[in-house]
Amino acid sequence: REFDKNSSGFLDRRELTSLVTRILPEIKRREIRYFRAMMDVDGDGRVTFQNLNEIVKECNHAATLFEKKQETIDNLKRDLRRLVKNSRREAVRLFGEFD
Repeated sequence: REFDKNSSGFLDRRELTSLVTRILPEIKRREIRYFRAMMDVDGDGRVTFQNLNEIVKECNHAATLFEKKQETIDNLKRDLRRLVKNSRREAVRLFGEFD
């Protein structure tokens, strides 16, 4: 509500820009336009708090999925390193199967 300067219940273009630049101070103008376009789901130049809340939830969900994916990749790398360390011949054979 801090960013809804006129207490309209919406963030207009200026208010949304203020919010985005507060969160991401190094953001470029074209990136701000992109954020506004993504958040303004109906194209009326305003973002409701409900829309903003949904977007934040979606971003959190995406971040969680990314972290899980990264964890899986890290586990695979660890397992491959262990395999190569323990059995180079077996690692070469497996690599040949999947290459």
